[in-house]
Amino acid sequence: GMFPRWYLFGTSCLLGTSCLLGTLCLVVWAGCSAPSDEGDDDRFLTRTEAAAVKEIEDEAWRLYRSGDMGAALDLLADWEGSTGTCSACLEIAADICIENAQPAMAVLYLERAAVERPEDPALFLKKGDALMCAGKEEAAEIALRQCLSFDWNQDRAKILLAELLLSAGHGQKANAYLDAVDADHDWDVRSLLLLGAARSSAGRNEEALRFFDDAHRVSPQMAEPLFNKGRLLEDLGDTDGAAIAYRAALERSAGHVPSLFNLGCLLIRSGDQAEGALLLNAACSAENDPLLKNKMEKIRERLAKVRDIPEK
Repeated sequence: GMFPRWYLFGTSCLLGTSCLLGTLCLVVWAGCSAPSDEGDDDRFLTRTEAAAVKEIEDEAWRLYRSGDMGAALDLLADWEGSTGTCSACLEIAADICIENAQPAMAVLYLERAAVERPEDPALFLKKGDALMCAGKEEAAEIALRQCLSFDWNQDRAKILLAELLLSAGHGQKANAYLDAVDADHDWDVRSLLLLGAARSSAGRNEEALRFFDDAHRVSPQMAEPLFNKGRLLEDLGDTDGAAIAYRAALERSAGHVPSLFNLGCLLIRSGDQAEGALLLNAACSAENDPLLKNKMEKIRERLAKVRDIPEK
């Protein structure tokens, strides 16, 4: 196939766009010493304290979304310093970092929050998710397993752990975790794509195709579910079905490089060199993509006879 199996379900992190605003404040506060043992444990906030934290949280998010991340974090730091609700403020700060695509900084806040809440599964779930987005797969797996050791009913942790295992080539273990998810779980598109990839890795192709169709129904304007379906159909020898799925993906996103690449190669192999060359030329425009770079090098000689394929 043209793309590694792990690419089927995607590993992009849904954290939003990165922003440098407030970075200095993040480094200073997140890197300070662990909270002291003085003060009440904010796992047991009174109703008045919880209401106050909610007001601070709302104001911090308002400041962040108005573009003043530094002011938002200053507000939380001031609250942390003047009350016993340290871990609540740290968790809010971590959420802001995650929103701002700074997962490594979020991990620092979550680790400090866990000093006061060492068996809180929600903190370890957030930490595992953030570590995955920071590219720390081994540490993410540890955090997610800790989460499940505290609460086996954390379905999100099972799904993320399955994603890690599937990426590492452990399809059987990944499927086991996915099978353990509650039957009434509300699957989002990313999780449905993961389900499809996991089932495909186990040879359960009919199930995989059904999950890719489900992902398409959930997000009909996304290219990825259709690309994934095309990739599996191509593996199964249904080149006509694969071409239809790739074209449908390109209707949703004309610059979807994996679909351009796979459809171009499929057309070249089937004898339609003219359209195949056009599609591969379009894919070449994104040749800096590491997923494509090696593949393009390997097929360039084969495609040299096709006009308009650029030489290196």
